[in-house]
Amino acid sequence: MTSPSELQVPFQIPCQGQRWPAPDRRYQEVVVFVHHYGGNRKSMRRHIQWVNELGFDAVSFNLSFNSWKKWRSLPLTSDLRFGLRHYWAEEVAKVLNSISEKKILYSFSSPSAGAVHALAERHCSDVKAWVCDGGPFFRIFRCFYNYLSHQAGLHNPALKLSLTLASYQTFPGYGYEEDMARCLKIFPRDFPVLSVRGWLDPLVPPVAIDEFFASQKHLDFEVLALPEGGHMDGLKNFPEEYIPRVKAFLLKQATAYKVLKARPRSEKSPEAPRRGRTVES
Repeated sequence: MTSPSELQVPFQIPCQGQRWPAPDRRYQEVVVFVHHYGGNRKSMRRHIQWVNELGFDAVSFNLSFNSWKKWRSLPLTSDLRFGLRHYWAEEVAKVLNSISEKKILYSFSSPSAGAVHALAERHCSDVKAWVCDGGPFFRIFRCFYNYLSHQAGLHNPALKLSLTLASYQTFPGYGYEEDMARCLKIFPRDFPVLSVRGWLDPLVPPVAIDEFFASQKHLDFEVLALPEGGHMDGLKNFPEEYIPRVKAFLLKQATAYKVLKARPRSEKSPEAPRRGRTVES
């Protein structure tokens, strides 16, 4: 498997974005990855390698406020909306706007809520489909409490409860569920969505994802449920289940990439006669 670090090329993408070209590009669409909370543009390395091998170019970038330990300011957008999901939505939209080709969005865990906002605000224009792994989700209090218990390693119940309450105001904020439902209703009818979840996910129970999409009957909605899966570990731990389903979904949305090749000299049109006075010898 070719390492994407060997394939990277400079590209003007916001948020420290990086384009990872496929060694043998076969599809016009670019797969844009939105990493999980606590990750960065290289966290999706395994997925980037995989879609490169399928024949897709890929793009990844760094979300701001991707770790509570690194916060130096408040998540306030350019139009003065407060909260991580709004800030992430603005960043996702900037990245999508910087790529001229059609795109497939591929998001992970809680930043998927920002992806929903970005897709809705752009009316899903030039994005052909969406793969969401481990999110987005409702039951925010339960999921955040799980994160602090299993991922952050906190053990004090009082501390976890207070941080969960603070996180609610910072990430989803007031009216989260109503706002997410409004955003999803903006999606075009039959817009393709593949939702991936693990039945044994210690952070996000599958029912929290089910509830997020429950009322959205207008989507072309597919589910990949991994009975032994945890949080976002499908490609790593269960490739025999993960790869065929996600590959089929991606290829169903893909358009063949055609490279125009120069015709052999013998096939070129004859050269037009030059204008001007003919000199006879």
